[in-house]
Amino acid sequence: MLSTYVARLFLSRFAIVLALLVAVLQLLDLMARADDVLTVAGNGRAEIMTYVQLRVPQLIDRFMPFAAMLASILAVAELAQQSEIIVMRAAGRSAVCLMRPIVACGAIAAAAHILFHDTVVAPASARLHAWESAGFATLPDTAGPSTGPRWALAGRDVIKVGAASITAEQIDLTAVTVYRLSAGGRIEFVARAATAAGDTDGAVALGTDATIHGAARLEAASENRGFGPWPARVLAEAIFDGAIAAEHLTLSDLWRRLDDTTQTPAAAGEAETVFWHRFAGPLASIALPVLGVLIGFGPPRRGQILARLAVGLGLGFAYFVADSAAVSLGKLGALPPLLAAAAPAALGVLGAGYLLLRADVPR
Repeated sequence: MLSTYVARLFLSRFAIVLALLVAVLQLLDLMARADDVLTVAGNGRAEIMTYVQLRVPQLIDRFMPFAAMLASILAVAELAQQSEIIVMRAAGRSAVCLMRPIVACGAIAAAAHILFHDTVVAPASARLHAWESAGFATLPDTAGPSTGPRWALAGRDVIKVGAASITAEQIDLTAVTVYRLSAGGRIEFVARAATAAGDTDGAVALGTDATIHGAARLEAASENRGFGPWPARVLAEAIFDGAIAAEHLTLSDLWRRLDDTTQTPAAAGEAETVFWHRFAGPLASIALPVLGVLIGFGPPRRGQILARLAVGLGLGFAYFVADSAAVSLGKLGALPPLLAAAAPAALGVLGAGYLLLRADVPR
């Protein structure tokens, strides 16, 4: 059956192209970031593998539509190279016959993309961001939301947190610096600790590795000198209130943030843009493969396959530039959130429809 044959051809090329893209991009990214991970004392091969595990989902999420477009071009170009397109044209088949299975596969890929982003990409991105914020020193817990560098005020203590994560039972802080202020606002003592933790219903205290320094001179001390513990609720509100990037939230968390009437208009616009883009972005896995079919549907000629691949690469690059620019403008409030999230995908669908009508006009 033609549809099954085309679908199998497209899916096999899609898997190969996506795997190659992710492998090459991950290798380049690792070459640029490996030194940052390995410069931390104690980090080694295990931390490198952890970085790869957290980075790969982001690459898959970003380049899945692009891989779908290249796969459609390769699949149709292969059909054309083997004269199967000529046979289809002679039998009265149009480009639509090729598009139906590819669009169906693209729709399945888009649905899987949304689910993959919500269950894998968002938590992995949150952990990687928190780990990078901590200088790749301590990997945060996977169970709760994480955030990067933040400041908090608890009584007379000004607390700087390199990274933090929170669950229903516990709050964990890393790279903590505490400044104890006098009544006049001067710094009396400074405490530094690699970790701080506590129950969310109780208090947070510095880890046993805390070092206390005097304001006039640096001196180590084994006692806390009155630093903490601090109410966990106070720190959680100061550190996590609006600090987690919208990209690191699941759809349910984004929906709750949209219902939050206490956030600023800028934060609400950012959350709404990201929320709609979670659905509009994967639609590119349908629109871009259609463009790929129309690019590869032409008659086979010497050198035309490479030219079509170049056109596909250019269109894919243009789409990603337009998508990134529109989402950024939506987050800044320059465009309405729904328009910013859906405009690039909508333009891709309209362009594909126009080319489809042109391709099926008898000549």
